[in-house]
Amino acid sequence: MCSDSLNDAKIQFINPQDSQWPRWIEEFLNGREWKSFIWKAEDLRSTMKNQNYYKEGLLVGSKLVSLVIYQILPENIEIIYLETHSAFYRQGRMAFLLGHLVKKWNQEIWLEVHEANQGAIDFYKSVDFEICGRRPRYYKDGGDALLM
Repeated sequence: MCSDSLNDAKIQFINPQDSQWPRWIEEFLNGREWKSFIWKAEDLRSTMKNQNYYKEGLLVGSKLVSLVIYQILPENIEIIYLETHSAFYRQGRMAFLLGHLVKKWNQEIWLEVHEANQGAIDFYKSVDFEICGRRPRYYKDGGDALLM
């Protein structure tokens, strides 16, 4: 766990065998603002069960407010999924969680984002990610993935 600056929050490694995580995920999913480029609930549930991915969440009390799923590759960390519960937008929670990952692993972190997700792109740039590539027509809707 980590407690650098958000007094009401703690970072928790999420073990899929932990009896708490299904409740955390279901509550988290109930707070989502659905957009076409955000994963579907069943995709997130399935990914949470994948033993090859690390899962860390930011909890406020017993409520999961931010979630990041990633894998460790030989040369970098690749973020598979990250999201903050809509009730906790613009409070610095994801920036705090990403800062934790940078300190914890001390490796370059990569992610991809839908080209139409301008809010996410602006956020990633604000925490020092840069666009370094593009995957044309990567998403089901034909949109490109920006590599950051």
